[in-house]
Amino acid sequence: MAENLYLSGKTHCMAHAPSDPLKIIQNGELWFHKNCDEQFPYIYKVDSHPLVHNTDVIKNVYVYIEDTRTEAMHAKCLFEKDLKVLLDPDRTMAGHGTSKKF
Repeated sequence: MAENLYLSGKTHCMAHAPSDPLKIIQNGELWFHKNCDEQFPYIYKVDSHPLVHNTDVIKNVYVYIEDTRTEAMHAKCLFEKDLKVLLDPDRTMAGHGTSKKF
């Protein structure tokens, strides 16, 4: 049952880097899982960010670039409205693995 809920809107898996050069963060370490749908944002681990003032407390900083154009936000909303969160692990999750550094 959960198999048809987990990543049900999946169209294409993430590539080794975003196809849009504006979504690439220079000097950032790309973190993603190869089975993740490309409609999710690419996440980068960075050394610093202007909103992080105390790196003694916050050890890891992760960022992604959001396209805030109306049509992009609408497409994101349509994709996200059907996403489901499983309450417990099940057999369908084993093949998907966990997020890892590229």
